[in-house]
Amino acid sequence: MQRRRGVAMPLLFTVLTTGFVAIAVFAALAGSWVFVAVGAALAAWMGSFALQAARPRRG
Repeated sequence: MQRRRGVAMPLLFTVLTTGFVAIAVFAALAGSWVFVAVGAALAAWMGSFALQAARPRRG
């Protein structure tokens, strides 16, 4: 019987990624380019975690 992988970690990282994307978008609309860069960098970082957590594991 195979164990079912949880969805908590991929979901958590996806929500965090979406939040950082929203920060970057609203900062761009406000013209605060430092926060755009920081939000985009954090979104890319968390997005990589979300992709890694969602990948099926071997074994």
